Amino acid sequence: MIKASIISSALLLVVSALSYSQTAADQQQEIQTHIRQAQAYLNDKKPDLAIAEYNAVLASDPNNLDASANLGVVYFFSGDYGKATHELRSALKLRPGIPKLQALLGMSEKRAGENKSAQADLEQSFDKLKDERLVFRPAWN
Repeated sequence: MIKASIISSALLLVVSALSYSQTAADQQQEIQTHIRQAQAYLNDKKPDLAIAEYNAVLASDPNNLDASANLGVVYFFSGDYGKATHELRSALKLRPGIPKLQALLGMSEKRAGENKSAQADLEQSFDKLKDERLVFRPAWN
């Protein structure tokens, strides 16, 4: 009787683990589908639909760096600097030290009227940028 109970418990644990694994895989696949769809909408110049897809990702996975960063970029280029600032800050909390995101955050803060934060983020990011198009070069050199 005890042996049967132990076997039943072990089987239940295995089935539960497999079920959880499948659910996590399904969730990850759903997230990737939303991200691909968002990119397709951006390619079709439909930012509002892309925003909805990125928000669907964040509803499922609030710590998704790609969705948060891309959502911040879309909001920025849509002119919604308050939302852009919020999403870019969220992305940088997830992974600090991404110079292009920090520079965009600074530009968004500037346009949102947050001048002190903008100055700090822009100063920190410009020293770390590797993109030749964004590197400051004084005219007198």
